[in-house]
Amino acid sequence: MKGSRTVGNIVSIVNFAALLLFVGSTANADGSVEVHGITASEFSQPQTWGSAKNVVSVKHLYMSGQIDEESLKVARENGVTAVINMRGPDELKWDEEAATVAAGLDYYNVPVVPGEEGFDADAIKEVTRLVGLYKGDKVLLHCSSGNRVSGWLAIHLVDDHGMELDPAIELAKLANMTKPTTEQGVREFYGEHTDTAIKK
Repeated sequence: MKGSRTVGNIVSIVNFAALLLFVGSTANADGSVEVHGITASEFSQPQTWGSAKNVVSVKHLYMSGQIDEESLKVARENGVTAVINMRGPDELKWDEEAATVAAGLDYYNVPVVPGEEGFDADAIKEVTRLVGLYKGDKVLLHCSSGNRVSGWLAIHLVDDHGMELDPAIELAKLANMTKPTTEQGVREFYGEHTDTAIKK
C-alpha cells in the first residue's frame, strides 16, 4: 500500500463506437510515441456501487460521482486498490480518507475545482501522476457527479495519448461528462474561448 495523501482539430465522428481510447503508450528511441488503444464499446455500462449510481469502467480505471462506505466495499470486491478524490475538502461531509484506509485502499485527495479559466493544470497533472503509479492496478476516481473526472479523462487523452480534442471529449461523455460547462472547461483549457463560467 502506498498510503494516504492530501494533496483540435475538429473531427467528424462517423462511427462513434469505433473511436479509440488511448490508455497506454510506449516512448520509442526516436521520441515518437506508440499508442495502444481500445474501442469505445469497451466502456462499461453504468453500475451502482452504494451511493455512486454511475460507476463506469474502462481498462483499470473506474470513474464515478460521490462514493460512500458501501461504494468502497464494492470497489474492494472488484479489485480496486486506490481511490482518487477530486473534490475539495470543504465539499466533503464525512471522513472519506479514514473510511478508504479502513477498507484497505490507498487514498488521495487532489481537488480539481474548475473556474472561469477552465481546469487547473497542476491538479490535472497530479491526478495523471497518481494514476501512473497504479499501472496494472485498478483505480477509482470520483468527484461529486463524475464530471470533473471525465474532464480529467478528456485532457489526459489529448495530452498524454495524442488524441484530437473532439474525439477525446466524445469519449469522456461515456464516462459521465453530462454538463455542458464541463466540456467548456476542457475547451478553455486548450484556449477555446467560451463565455460561460464552469460550475461544479
